[in-house]
Amino acid sequence: MNASALIASRPALVFDLDGTLANTATDLWLALNCALAECGLPEVGIELVLGSLHGGLEETARAAGGRLAGDVAVWRQLCRSYARHYQQREHASSVLYDGVLALLDAGRQRGAVLAVCTNKSRDEALALLDRLGIKGHFDCVVGGDSATFRKPHPGPLLQALAEMSMRPDQALLIGDSHVDAQCAAAAGVAFVLHTGGYGGARAGACLAHARFHDYRELM
Repeated sequence: MNASALIASRPALVFDLDGTLANTATDLWLALNCALAECGLPEVGIELVLGSLHGGLEETARAAGGRLAGDVAVWRQLCRSYARHYQQREHASSVLYDGVLALLDAGRQRGAVLAVCTNKSRDEALALLDRLGIKGHFDCVVGGDSATFRKPHPGPLLQALAEMSMRPDQALLIGDSHVDAQCAAAAGVAFVLHTGGYGGARAGACLAHARFHDYRELM
């Protein structure tokens, strides 16, 4: 079954956020470099952000701090600074991928239940969804601080399904990374890969029930 047919067949759709619904890399990268400068560390390229963002802000700070300093105290300072600068940016450069809004509208029109499951903090996820004008499309939002564990642990996705009153076999997780693929497999949920996101070759090698590159393909 292709991605369009599979998505249309399920009553519950759960979406990752960064690299799946929205292109957020520029805001994350600029905030990280501001934090690095504040900590007296050199800037990094955007590829470091793309390779680490699926673990949340802390994982990206760990990647930058580990590569540049290797000092736990510096990493903690960098985490705090990174989070502050990211919040101050107010998602100014983040945008929906083309076709996302049409897909969400179509899902709501057919009665599907929609959720977000992200390793961002829940407050940041809600702020971003509001900034993008789509917060009202979702019945629940599970963030990286909403459950005991983060993706790829199945806990956050299973929590979203519980809040949606849906079983794993009724749902899809749509994401762009190996983290999403592993989370879906562990939860017994079918996975659809957005190859136009940030996952790269590692995501491409993961098991996916369907794939798509551009949301406009799905309509």
